Amino acid sequence: MTKTEHIPTLDGIRAIAILVVMASHAFHDNPMLADLGHMGVMLFFALSGYLITTRLLAEHAKNGEISLRRFYLRRAFRILPPALTYITVVAAMTTAGIMVCGWPSLRAALLFYINYVDPGVDGWRVTHFWSLSVEEHFYALWPLALIGFGVARGWRTALVFIVGIIAWRATDHYFHILEAVFHNANLHWNVSGTDAIADALLWGCVLSFFKFKLHPNVSVVIALAAAVLLALITMHVRLPPPHNIEFVTTLEHLLPAIFLGAIVSFPGSIIGRFLELSPMRFIGHLSYSLYIWQQLFLGGPGPKLPALLGIMVVFGFAYLSYHFVEQPCISLGRKIMGKLSQASLAPSGRKWYSISHPSQKSLNPLV
Repeated sequence: MTKTEHIPTLDGIRAIAILVVMASHAFHDNPMLADLGHMGVMLFFALSGYLITTRLLAEHAKNGEISLRRFYLRRAFRILPPALTYITVVAAMTTAGIMVCGWPSLRAALLFYINYVDPGVDGWRVTHFWSLSVEEHFYALWPLALIGFGVARGWRTALVFIVGIIAWRATDHYFHILEAVFHNANLHWNVSGTDAIADALLWGCVLSFFKFKLHPNVSVVIALAAAVLLALITMHVRLPPPHNIEFVTTLEHLLPAIFLGAIVSFPGSIIGRFLELSPMRFIGHLSYSLYIWQQLFLGGPGPKLPALLGIMVVFGFAYLSYHFVEQPCISLGRKIMGKLSQASLAPSGRKWYSISHPSQKSLNPLV
């Protein structure tokens, strides 16, 4: 994202999310902190939905179309190189007998379906790929839905999907449909399945269609209230009624988008200024590499590094990954996309990969 496209506070929110995840793994012997890591993942989901949709809307407003080829190439060069590097390292260390990681779990992580299997204790080092699996499924389907049902109606499409997911989740919870159909006990109330958790991303998609400003004090109060309530739910603190599990799960998936919306509505608030501090933005830039590599050194079975030392080592590996894997591959992807764009502008070029809706070319991406 260029400087002109920079959305204030998002790097800082990424920093909060990854620090929460790392703390939950580094201090996993503390039950409350261990559970809190899920809050960080929920924040990442809301951010993904919001940022991806914002970019797609901006592209449509500028060009009158959304290029699926460019979108999937961007995602591939952004997501896959660090993930494949990590899996290669874990596989090599497993082969050398340095660590234990089940090959079925490695395969499930590599093919992004680990959120539908039980990796067990032996699969700890790749368990965190469950969230990457959810995001990969989302990246594969949401742009198609946005184009297919119309960009201008995108927020309505997202809401319809959200309602459908909530209804499906409640139905499967009571009747265990997936477990029965596939004869797989791992699918019994599988809240990590994309079909059960995609609404956490879709709420971020809905948010991206609306631009509004809140009073700074209102922004801070809403953001803090959403964050505290989300933390309490994630840590399984018993709250006032209703205690219905479907209601609580739906609220858990909605609150990150409320938190995000409150902050981006007034980036100049005290929270926004904190999130824009240089250290927070630095951590935010490293957040993806931090998430990938933290599972190698924090938590899990076997000998462990002291928590603070483990966190320092993770930052070292993430820094190397960011500068020597993540950024070079993103730059390579941009060069390839630039050449493809030039080729598509040639007289014989065919834009089979772009789809537009002529009646929607004037859509304001943030309205």
